[in-house]
Formats: sequence, C-alpha cells, structure tokens
Amino acid sequence: QNNEDREVRKAAAYALGSIGGAGAVQPLTQALLQQDEDEGVRGGAAYALGKIGDNATLPALTQVLLQQGEGTGARANVATGLGEIGGGGALQALKQCFLQHNESEDVRWYAAFALGKIGGREAFEALKQVLLRQDEGGSVHQCAARALIKIGGGDVLQALTQASQQEDGAWAQYWLG
Repeated sequence: QNNEDREVRKAAAYALGSIGGAGAVQPLTQALLQQDEDEGVRGGAAYALGKIGDNATLPALTQVLLQQGEGTGARANVATGLGEIGGGGALQALKQCFLQHNESEDVRWYAAFALGKIGGREAFEALKQVLLRQDEGGSVHQCAARALIKIGGGDVLQALTQASQQEDGAWAQYWLG
C-alpha cells in the first residue's frame, strides 16, 4: 500500500492472493475500495480476494462490480473473483451486472464467464435470457453461449437452437456445429 510504484503494489496484491489467509483480506479490501488510485492495483486486489475466497469480502466485491464509475479492468477482475468465491451472494451480484443492458460489454463478458463457473439453474436462466436478446453485442452472445455449454444440461441445445433462428442468429450456428 505504501510503495510509490504501482507495479510493486499490484504484484503485492497478487502475492497476497496466492499466500491467502485472514491477514490478507483487510489490506486487499482497502486497496479495492478506491484507496489505491491505480485501477490495475484495484483489479489485482479484486482477483486476489476472489482467490482467497472469503465470503466476508462479498459486500466489497459486489459494491465495486455494480459501481458504474469504476474502471472496466477492476470490475472484470471483480467478476472473476466472484466466480471463484461462488455461492448465492456472488451469483446475485453477477446476475445483476450481466442482465444490465447498459453495462460495459467487457464487464458483462467476465460476468458471463463467472456465471458459467458457478453454474446452476439460476445462472443458466440469466445466461439464456441474454442469449436470446437480439439487441446484444456479439461478444456477449458468444460468452453467454460458452457459459451455457459449460453449465451443460439438456436445455443448452434448445437455447442455442432458439438463438440460431433469430434474425441475427448466425453466430449460434457455430456452437451447434
């Protein structure tokens, strides 16, 4: 936290995530919640908190994920971290982010990936909902499809077939083979 070199602070955040332990949570949370001016350091802190996997960090991670003014890189790392933590709190935050059409496409891509990692019916339904929207960007559709396939189940083929029949559904043909 006290080093002037942002690369040193970012490396320290990643190292704390690898080491883990309760003592790492407080400084990483402080760095994440805008106490470090560098987005890369905040992103490293988010990644590290996800790797540690402490549910006590969910409020801070959720706050940053849903904060529109925060940088895309930090929020993408938060989405990844929430995917590592998993559970109901992480799932709700990721769904809220992913379903917002006005959200950054990059952040939504990472949220979709994290939803696929968490899995379950609720994640599947959120991914399917976005998959079937015709006004989405291509990368969001692609990642939603990839996440649905990761979750698996009999409904994946049906969702992809339905998406392929839409006006802009040529991209879904790729996933159908």
